[in-house]
Amino acid sequence: MKLSILIVAYDCSMENSATLTSILASKLGFDGARLCFWNNGPHYMNPLPGTLAALAEQSLEVSIRQTCQNAPLSWIYNYFIKNFPGDQYIILDHDSTLSNEYLQHLLARKKTVLGIPTILVEGEPQYPRANRRFSLGPYTNRDDVFSIGSGLLLSHKATRCIENAYGNIFDDNFALYGVDISFFKRIQKLGLTEKLEPLPGFEHSLSRLKPETKELKHFRRVEKSYYFGLMLRHYPSLRRLRILLKQLLRLPLGRNKLLFTKAFKAFLTGQHERCRLPPLEKLIH
Repeated sequence: MKLSILIVAYDCSMENSATLTSILASKLGFDGARLCFWNNGPHYMNPLPGTLAALAEQSLEVSIRQTCQNAPLSWIYNYFIKNFPGDQYIILDHDSTLSNEYLQHLLARKKTVLGIPTILVEGEPQYPRANRRFSLGPYTNRDDVFSIGSGLLLSHKATRCIENAYGNIFDDNFALYGVDISFFKRIQKLGLTEKLEPLPGFEHSLSRLKPETKELKHFRRVEKSYYFGLMLRHYPSLRRLRILLKQLLRLPLGRNKLLFTKAFKAFLTGQHERCRLPPLEKLIH
């Protein structure tokens, strides 16, 4: 079984990626698995020859893609699955400290349809969550399951099922926030939630739990507003309508968390503004 691995980095070199460092430190042989390291900006990256040589020693076929314009994550994920065909696909952020147990599970080539690892933050399990609580399953198709994208395993069979239903695997109207949530909404609608299997866990850095500058807080508020508008447009629910009403009632008090101009713009256009970039193929270096 052929394994294809994607690591998406932002403002991080290959040498500084915790994810890549943990792969190298494992000393495991990957039996010709494909590894795509994707630098999503903001600066062009020149990997060191020693890093590439060390990965080759672990039987990894390495490819590098670079989009310094910070392309939508959904576009990158879909491109990866289309252009790096395999029996199983692994999607990773650059700041995950992968455990040997997780990597060994992947290399065991078990016939997992959809796999989600336990995500630890400072040693405490945070994801996956079912019905807004940490849960390792088993799940039913009525459960509202969600996890972050890093560590997600998709079989070729699962990607074909999702693509046949939606035209792509990840919803390309989303750029950052909502890429993972909309994916889990899709598999729930397709009755695939019960196929989710827990994988061994690893430590991951969640930036939202760290101290942030005023600029970064504003950026997150903007992104959450886009995300909310897009979810209301493409994956509506009574819960989101109640949240919208609650935020509208707080508007005169200045206590609302959403920027309504951004949320309504996303709702009306049906896509994140960054999804108006030229096609991904024209952005790749």
